[in-house]
Amino acid sequence: MRGWIVILCVSGCVADPANGPGVVGSSADVTTPPGPYVGYRVDIGCDNHFADIGVIGTGAVVVTDIAAIDAAGQDLRTHLVDLASVWGWGGAGLVCEPGVGTEVSLSDWRDVDTVVERAGAWLREHDYALQIGISVSSIPVPVAQ
Repeated sequence: MRGWIVILCVSGCVADPANGPGVVGSSADVTTPPGPYVGYRVDIGCDNHFADIGVIGTGAVVVTDIAAIDAAGQDLRTHLVDLASVWGWGGAGLVCEPGVGTEVSLSDWRDVDTVVERAGAWLREHDYALQIGISVSSIPVPVAQ
């Protein structure tokens, strides 16, 4: 009998440097101050997580089911389709603060304020208590092996 070895590519299969090729601007381009807003708050202290900025909904509708979090992230994407720098969205995972949320990944720091504004309005509109992590990085590309 022959055995099969399956290798899952968890890391090292794509290059995703934090401010590598393809990233436009810098964190200095973000002008949205951290703090509370109507229906959400902005956190720029996302230590030990992938997100650079967290937009945390303060509404009454708590979204905790993994499938519902992913669906919410997919819905949020419909409000960001005109931003060419957005290359990733949805899913569920650690975001900015303890707990689970969804994410938006983009490659242009100059679009972060727009993403924060739209994500905040979306959270307010749905009355969500949900985290959205915003991460700015290069668009992952396959690594030649």
